[in-house]
Amino acid sequence: MKTIALNMIVGPGDGKLLTRCLNSFDVKKCFDEIVFIVTTGDAEIWEEAKKWTDKTYRFTWSTAEHPFGNFGGARALAVEKTVSDYIMWLDADDVINGKDTVEKFEKLKANLEKNEVDFLFVPYVLSLDKNGNPKDVLIRERIFSKKSGISWTQKVHEQMTITPLHKKIVVNGIQVTHCPAKSSDESLARNIKILWNDYQKEKNDHNTYYLGRDLMLAGKTDSAYTILRDYVCGYDGSQANIFEAALMLTEYLMYKRGESGIRTIEISDYNEAMRYANIAYYAGTPYAEPEVYKGDLCFYKEKIDEAEQHYKLAMGKDFGKNGLSRKEFYEAMPAVRLSFLSVIQGKYEEALFYIKVALEHYEKQKDLLALRSETMQKLQDIYG
Repeated sequence: MKTIALNMIVGPGDGKLLTRCLNSFDVKKCFDEIVFIVTTGDAEIWEEAKKWTDKTYRFTWSTAEHPFGNFGGARALAVEKTVSDYIMWLDADDVINGKDTVEKFEKLKANLEKNEVDFLFVPYVLSLDKNGNPKDVLIRERIFSKKSGISWTQKVHEQMTITPLHKKIVVNGIQVTHCPAKSSDESLARNIKILWNDYQKEKNDHNTYYLGRDLMLAGKTDSAYTILRDYVCGYDGSQANIFEAALMLTEYLMYKRGESGIRTIEISDYNEAMRYANIAYYAGTPYAEPEVYKGDLCFYKEKIDEAEQHYKLAMGKDFGKNGLSRKEFYEAMPAVRLSFLSVIQGKYEEALFYIKVALEHYEKQKDLLALRSETMQKLQDIYG
């Protein structure tokens, strides 16, 4: 049977997170080998890591060449020290939850024995809704074959050296959930330092996209907008990165969040928003997000039939089946829009259906509750 190793980087302040991660499932029964790379001189962190495995190694985090750190280098060292057939990587602030985890890993190993592949995608849950269900899901490369030669590059937002020739499959039974305990501001500040240092040396696809993205997430929107605008308009990058960058630019130009949490349309530049929405639309056809953007742009221009078509297409997309999926775009947002559009069109029975769906996500939203009362009154007036 094929063997699987766990690779992890353990840094400052990760001791409790590491314990939480490894206690979330039976790590020693799931994995045949555990390899930790410790990037801090903190003795307490080192001792905590050593409790789980003797294969614990130190990595010098800050050097003259990499003054702000090098995640890719640390991950590559873990691969170098691993002897198992396959490698799965986790971060300290991840957990693996769900039933029958050991049995799922045993089944996975048996399947890999019969059908050897180079790498496997695993659903990565980035956030949960109020009921604990996946909200934002990224289908990410998580397990790879040691003999495939796949390793890690980039100092932050690391990438695997995967090529189109590598055989891949998607694993749905195992789910990794991101449960950060550190401030996102702290992580973003660190990442921006690393990226800015590299960006000044070389403006390649990776450095440019991630620097723009992280600046946008950090609220430094003017700098982020300029970098992402030039990147997207140049169309000189991977399709996935251009798609995500176009989404961010469209959101920047189109939306604000109301008190209810619903994204409301507030377009600062219609023509530019349409440009980026179109780029996202053609670069990401399996996704619901561009359909909602196009629907909102049509709604803004009072093209009701076209808006309705885009929203219904959005609700027909499969959530969590591709790249990064934001759940609100796959049901909540289009349902809200379709609720109001159906009333405008006099489709009151249809409106009630969409209002019901929308209220499952925004149960106390006053505008939706008022719309439901108004719609029911309309039907009462019609049918008596």
